[in-house]
Amino acid sequence: MKKHHLITIMTCLVLLLCLTTLSGCGQESVSLADNIVSERGEHKGNLQHRSPEAAAILNALKEGDQIGARLNLTENTKTQDMLEYIVVNLKRVDVSDCPFKFRKAFSDNLAAWQRLLRTVNEFSHVIPTMREWTRLSALHGTAPRTELEREVFAALDDIDSTYDECVSIAADYEVKRSEYKTKD
Repeated sequence: MKKHHLITIMTCLVLLLCLTTLSGCGQESVSLADNIVSERGEHKGNLQHRSPEAAAILNALKEGDQIGARLNLTENTKTQDMLEYIVVNLKRVDVSDCPFKFRKAFSDNLAAWQRLLRTVNEFSHVIPTMREWTRLSALHGTAPRTELEREVFAALDDIDSTYDECVSIAADYEVKRSEYKTKD
């Protein structure tokens, strides 16, 4: 039961981090229902349409959430495989319809994920599977004691801060977390 609990916690952490992946910008159309807000509870007669930039950001954030949901992690999943999956999917994102500030934050986020992947590749003998990754990532937020911890924690901090920047820009375009995040 304890191992299952750790896997569940790690899966939640990975899903949170995967939201930073922000895939799909400009690749799929947004349904009318995603682009409208009804006013004063009236029927959809009075609609406010989203800007194309807001729709592109929303698509990216939704796809990021889906990338995390597609991860099927077990204790024996190779840490390197998990991170390669995330990075590969980030690289496929077309952010050409997103505002420059969002594209920049997205690019910074991708770079942070790549940094984490390089670190995991370098230390693959120490954190080969999710079992070891779970133990290590549980220490995030404490003072690093080793070079590995220092590198991993710095990369995780970069991932968090660049994701926060993407979320902040999305909020500037009135894109709400509840619109793209399927679970907390």
